[in-house]
Amino acid sequence: MGVTFTQQPGDALWSVDSGPSTCTVAWAPFDTGGVPASAVALSDTWSTFLGTYLVLPPHSRLSTALATSLVQYLDWRPPGSVRFAWIANPGDDPHAWDASTIGFDGDTTTGRSGLLLRNLALWVGAGCTGATDSGGDAIVLTIPAGSVSLTAQAGAATFPVTASALTVPFSGPQAGCAVTELTLTEASGAFEQLDVGMRYFTPAPGNPPLQTRLVSYRYPVLATTQPASGASVPVTVSLDPAAPLDDTRTFLGLVPSKADKGPELASYYRTANRLAVRLTPLATPAAKLVPAVRALSDPPSPFDPFYFVPRGGFGVQVVDGGGNPVSGT
Repeated sequence: MGVTFTQQPGDALWSVDSGPSTCTVAWAPFDTGGVPASAVALSDTWSTFLGTYLVLPPHSRLSTALATSLVQYLDWRPPGSVRFAWIANPGDDPHAWDASTIGFDGDTTTGRSGLLLRNLALWVGAGCTGATDSGGDAIVLTIPAGSVSLTAQAGAATFPVTASALTVPFSGPQAGCAVTELTLTEASGAFEQLDVGMRYFTPAPGNPPLQTRLVSYRYPVLATTQPASGASVPVTVSLDPAAPLDDTRTFLGLVPSKADKGPELASYYRTANRLAVRLTPLATPAAKLVPAVRALSDPPSPFDPFYFVPRGGFGVQVVDGGGNPVSGT
């Protein structure tokens, strides 16, 4: 039967059955008439009892107040057009919601929708067609070429999605995330544009007008110039705009699906005798790039941009000047 939704006693909305603990995944039908209170199949919520899928922080209350706020938030949109909404602060006034949505006409996306994470975004263009997968566990959007892309630097850098589909699963740890794939290329300077590396933070020198001002110093990890193995890096994109700092939900995975490792990458690390170090992303623990806050002040602002830091397991290989492995160092 796949994923089902149930309206719990006292709730105004339907919650996904056996959902993850890391978020609240819910469904709000556009018209509640005739909708069963329990065991509504995902396929029926998509094709029969149309509504909006909500991805919220963990333990969010699916109250009448939230349902009313959702109606107010969607009031200026065409009726029945918003099928997905990620809301980071559902307890606030709906006019102040930090939310991302995807708009549809029936089962096809319209306009250009953005899953917004401060200076990062996943843009979904018109013409993507949605349907439930064969197991009834996910909504899969079929992507026309060039219609979906990841942007960084507040839109200054663009990385087109290379996959043919964008999936929103409703079961497992990534329930409610937007999941797809793209390829990072050396030619695009991807690691620089994504601001991948470590940062050290310190109070701004001198006597700045804002006494809480911070500056940070970037120490890149992955080299701009890559060997042949790292010239094209397949990446799994998982985004939850309601949980951008949860590294189980928002990340760029560096190991292809069903592989035990990713491509070997040149790094800026060096041994004591100045030999280069290469890093190979490993499947366990999963190697990934995860967002961190590039704080501009102390305390940080909710508008401060993100940068990416490596996390997970990486194999280490020392190489000589010709890129040949060196042992015993």
